[in-house]
Amino acid sequence: QLGQHDRAINVLTRGLDVPGSDRSLLYYDIGNNYLAMKQNDRAEAMFSKAIDLNGSFASPFLNRANVRVHAKQYDAAINDYVTYLGLKPDDPQRGSIEKMISLLKGEVQVEQQRVADAKKKQAEEEARRKAVLDSVLNSLNSATSDTKNMSGGNAQLENKSEPLDIAP
Repeated sequence: QLGQHDRAINVLTRGLDVPGSDRSLLYYDIGNNYLAMKQNDRAEAMFSKAIDLNGSFASPFLNRANVRVHAKQYDAAINDYVTYLGLKPDDPQRGSIEKMISLLKGEVQVEQQRVADAKKKQAEEEARRKAVLDSVLNSLNSATSDTKNMSGGNAQLENKSEPLDIAP
């Protein structure tokens, strides 16, 4: 709350070694501090550790979902939002979260369509290249069949050797 996030992380990390401490809550709080410092990868890792320790602790799912939205990991974010709503069905933010899920599903569909279009375009480009290569190859094969085979025949060459006269 004082903005001393590094210090808070150090204190919370030391708390992980204290017997009887709520480690999932500590990881969640560490994640929140990393999130405040805009260290989203570390925040996501801490939220994941909190979830691993206590799969019924809803808050890390919501925060991890938000981090994943920023990282454009939409499918994973949707899963976390759905899990969060399953754990906290009466959450006052339910309407907003459901709207976010709907928007993310639309984004996922748009991305899937973009990938499909890119694959189709790549396949069409490959087919075009292959057609050009086949055309050139056919042209070369035609040109080769039109040429005549030139041969020197079997004529014998005479070996004439005359002494050389080299005068100094």
